[in-house]
Amino acid sequence: MPEKTSTIDEELKTFLHDIDALTLTIPAATVILDRVLSSLIEKHNAAVGRYNDILDQPVESNGGRRLEDYLDMERQKKAISAVKHTINVMPTSLIVSLVSRFDAYLAALIRFLVTAKPNIINQSEKPIKFNQLLDFKTLEDAREYVIEREIENVLRDSHKDQFVWLERNADVPLRKDLPSWKPFIELTERRNLFVHTDGVISSQYLKVCSEEQCTLEEDAKLGRKLGASPKYCNDVRDCLYEIATKLTHVIWRKHKKDNISVELADRTLTNIIMGLLENERFKLAQCLLDFAVKCCKFVDDESKRYFVVNRAQAYKWQGDNKTAREILDSEDWSATSDKFRLVSAVLKDEYETACTIMKKIGVNDELPQQAYHVWPVFREFLKTPEFLKTYAAVFSEDFRQGPIKPEQDDIEPLESPLNKPQE
Repeated sequence: MPEKTSTIDEELKTFLHDIDALTLTIPAATVILDRVLSSLIEKHNAAVGRYNDILDQPVESNGGRRLEDYLDMERQKKAISAVKHTINVMPTSLIVSLVSRFDAYLAALIRFLVTAKPNIINQSEKPIKFNQLLDFKTLEDAREYVIEREIENVLRDSHKDQFVWLERNADVPLRKDLPSWKPFIELTERRNLFVHTDGVISSQYLKVCSEEQCTLEEDAKLGRKLGASPKYCNDVRDCLYEIATKLTHVIWRKHKKDNISVELADRTLTNIIMGLLENERFKLAQCLLDFAVKCCKFVDDESKRYFVVNRAQAYKWQGDNKTAREILDSEDWSATSDKFRLVSAVLKDEYETACTIMKKIGVNDELPQQAYHVWPVFREFLKTPEFLKTYAAVFSEDFRQGPIKPEQDDIEPLESPLNKPQE
């Protein structure tokens, strides 16, 4: 059997990257298909024009051309119909793909759990036939078979029952204080509709959503066909992003409490949140940061303070300066390192103080020069004359020259797939 080598942080990173990529595909593909559709319509209309021009002419002189134009029109009509259909089914196909990726990730998370807590498998009461045992070379092979079977059995259950299994075996509540639970259940039931009824609402969909008190569309009723609007697709992405991240970190931190594991968990969650802040997905970042400061035990005080300042900026960039200030004022920054004092001053709009701290830090690895270019916390500060003047004084160059010393890979030209020869 193949060896499982991916760690849970790598699995989570891959899953989040995948659902972001899938969600970005729809608007990009739609733009391309709209252009294809416009081109097909132009060709069809041109064929119609040619056909009409020769319609009244004698068949003897233009019969061949008339048939050619007619067949051309029919080909364009079929192509136009196919492209329109593709545009219509892409959003629902996206939802199915997103839930499928979540299921695949859930399998990896279950494997992580049974590895961290071997008794889940050791106490398994599911029998193995003697002739099956003969096929295994080692006890580890037999154990891998039991793990694979357990994962398959869990994934066959409903998504609600999957969470029940995880709560029971991880010995931790997972649905409590989880705002995305109800949207998640509605999403998974809608996915089932797309797969089994072409989106037509069934009694099962209404029953499950009612039991979980899900919010449904206003005119949701038996027999109505559901779709997937651009907003719904983005909401689904964020829902799965939140569910997967929270689920992972609750289980990870429950069953891997050594400092190395906690440090890796802190770093993984920080990188996820920084990506959200850099891409201005502040609401989702805020959601994960609220969860982190409430539910996570950090490896040390410095790690905790990264979450505190990131939480403050997530609120600030959404326009909630009051909450951002309250978050910062709840901590004592006087005994912290200069970089945290700088960030705190910047988020409080105390730019004169921030410039003084910048000069004190100077050219120092504590806060690399590149950080002023890429850290989202400086997004407003770096627009001010005070910052530009201080930066020039500290680094002896103009900030507006751009990022410093980009990686070689960043400046290499990329090859377009359109330039590659067809196989």
